[in-house]
Amino acid sequence: MEIPILGLGQRGVYFSQDESGGVSNSIDLQVQELSKALENASIKRDIGGIRSAARELGNVGDKASASVPTLISALKHESEMITQGEIVDALVKIGEKAAPALSEALHYGCYRVQRQALWALERLEEKALPAVPGLVKVLSARDKEPRTTAKNILEKLGYF
Repeated sequence: MEIPILGLGQRGVYFSQDESGGVSNSIDLQVQELSKALENASIKRDIGGIRSAARELGNVGDKASASVPTLISALKHESEMITQGEIVDALVKIGEKAAPALSEALHYGCYRVQRQALWALERLEEKALPAVPGLVKVLSARDKEPRTTAKNILEKLGYF
């Protein structure tokens, strides 16, 4: 049974209708519905929908960690800068739990995705520790900008 999204709650988080018809404020259910909304918006190339879903997932914070793969997928397929920024903001608000996926995104093979992943990791500060192995690999990148950014992040984490 598909559960419709009813609207925004007090903290900007979606509340959904549960199977009995009542309103549910289960974080897991909200994250699941928002992830689904993000995925559908990405498929339809609905920039407003992508931004809105990413923003709301970010509002949930680290409890939205189950949405990280969907956010990373949206980041990989989105080329509009403001929308990329909304996705990165959500990943940063999720925090340390997003770092391993951001580390993998560093090596996706697309400069734009690498740049956005580096930006997110830089903003995570000490929460970027799980991404250290990926950052070390970037030190051997051909382009100077990602190497410099990775080195700066590693320096802030105490690795230089």
